[in-house]
Amino acid sequence: MGLAILLLSLGISPAIRAQPAAWQGINTNIVFSVKVGFSQGWAFDGTFGYDFHTGDISKCNSDWVQLDRNSFPFSGLTNYNHLGAGTCYAGRLYAAMEGWNGCENVTNQSIGVFSTVDLQRISVTVVSNYQNEISAVTVAPDLGTDGIVFAASFCDGTHLFEYALPDLNHVRTLTLSQNIPLIQGIGYHNKLIYVDADSGTNALIYAISPETGEVRHLASLTVPKAKEYEGLDVSQGDFRIAEGATGRLFFYNFSK
Repeated sequence: MGLAILLLSLGISPAIRAQPAAWQGINTNIVFSVKVGFSQGWAFDGTFGYDFHTGDISKCNSDWVQLDRNSFPFSGLTNYNHLGAGTCYAGRLYAAMEGWNGCENVTNQSIGVFSTVDLQRISVTVVSNYQNEISAVTVAPDLGTDGIVFAASFCDGTHLFEYALPDLNHVRTLTLSQNIPLIQGIGYHNKLIYVDADSGTNALIYAISPETGEVRHLASLTVPKAKEYEGLDVSQGDFRIAEGATGRLFFYNFSK
């Protein structure tokens, strides 16, 4: 009897896991870039773009014109001062948020949920019992029963952290096959997790199996005057990454 059938016979619903994907590289030629100012990361839903700053979230149209802004994402909360990179899924924005004062002094590591309509905060789930810092989050909609949120840590490059939608209950801590220090961004595309590690002038891009934690280095991205790479987005079928010193968002294609 298969494990899934055995679990069902016992009244236990097994978690749904996606099938392993083919590893896909990044073409390092820049396709497009746009000046957007410093950003912790961007998310896209096919119509609008959402810009996560350290202390606010904004929404823009396809011409990069700002339509709305939430300048007080921590309103009513205490000991929060930092938004990290986020993602967009099913009409909601999921964002890393915390009180950041260096890796040795992080408080209130949390996943904040915001409306894509008016950017107002819907909920906050504290995850400080599971990770020592939270730098970025992404959603894998085809994992788990209703989707899995993967969270990264800037201060722990040996793990990713999984939380089940819709309630963001902790599922497991995924151990990586190699250390990836200083993770700034995370995305999910075609059954693989993508992260970028900031090394100053370069962004080191890795793909990770959500099943096993196997890590593969895909590319090193660099542009003139780059000093700090931030969040990434792969939701639209290409690879987009924010760079802080130039204030630009760079677009790349996946390799065939």
